[in-house]
Amino acid sequence: MKCRPLFILFLCIVMLLELLSALLAFQTLGEVFRMLYFAAITLNAIFIALAFRYPSTALIGILTLALLIIPYQFWLAGRLWRLQNEAAAIVTYAYEERLRSGEFPASLDNYHFENESVARHFHYQTDLSDCEFFVS
Repeated sequence: MKCRPLFILFLCIVMLLELLSALLAFQTLGEVFRMLYFAAITLNAIFIALAFRYPSTALIGILTLALLIIPYQFWLAGRLWRLQNEAAAIVTYAYEERLRSGEFPASLDNYHFENESVARHFHYQTDLSDCEFFVS
């Protein structure tokens, strides 16, 4: 391999991003998928072994694996971040309404979503016996 230092740097960056993606998978997809991601990341060992004899094939394998894991996980992490921020804003709104009017709002009709794209993911209930309101 002519560009060995560059290949090693590339491999380190890709593997760090894949490991970060696997750690994010616990929050976005669950523990089982996190373990599947870690198992998939170990495939890089095969590509590293291939790199000594077939560097182009190894590079294609590493890139393919990275493209299957990294973009999707980072997209899911971004969506999770937006959902968490909106959920916190909904709870803040409910408590502010309680302070203003003395009771929790019956619905989210007067609530203005900060991010309209996540509005369909939220359900708000106040007719529960064990709590005053519930956001799911």
